[in-house]
Amino acid sequence: TRIWCIFEIYTAHQQQCQVTIVMPPEQKKQLQYELLSEEEGNFETLYEALANTKIEDANATVENDRVAILGMVKKNGGPGYYGLNIQVNALLRSWVLSSIREIARNQLETESLSEQERMLSHSYFCNRAGILLTENDELDEALVMYHKSLAIRESLLGRSHHHTATTYNNIGEVLERKGNYDEALFMHRKALAIRESTLGLNNAETASSYNNIGYILYV
Repeated sequence: TRIWCIFEIYTAHQQQCQVTIVMPPEQKKQLQYELLSEEEGNFETLYEALANTKIEDANATVENDRVAILGMVKKNGGPGYYGLNIQVNALLRSWVLSSIREIARNQLETESLSEQERMLSHSYFCNRAGILLTENDELDEALVMYHKSLAIRESLLGRSHHHTATTYNNIGEVLERKGNYDEALFMHRKALAIRESTLGLNNAETASSYNNIGYILYV
């Protein structure tokens, strides 16, 4: 985080102005790669960066600039570190959410893949996006992404495929966090039935479904 970016956000807060994040094309392309990549950890790394941004750790070429700006934030009448951290993190989450929507729209227009490949890739992206949104407590948006993924997987892979079961499971987890336990239990049982059939009783994903069902019945 750059200290002058913090200053702009702080000034916007004080003047009650709207803040818009704009990225250079190359950085935006890299963000899209991170969101679309199948490499483990990319989504998790992005979430960690969003959840743990601290303005007091912002960098500056001139140390006096950093000290002066942080002093303005901390002084009486200002939002303070805690208040501005909340605003910065909320702004970043909102921006990533809009980026996810844009990438999801653009992904369906990829011409290098066949129709089925494009749809399955889109399903995978929506499922991954749902994970990130869930971790950010954007539960309604996560459900939208998961249901998009589910519709494609049910259509192209079938309702008894283990990837379809994964999406049932993820929807169940979101519903559980929203307190919709009956609906969550229904989804987890659907996931379990598929996993027992396709992966077996001694599989880690099957065990995860047992655990999810047990937790809901407990609460």
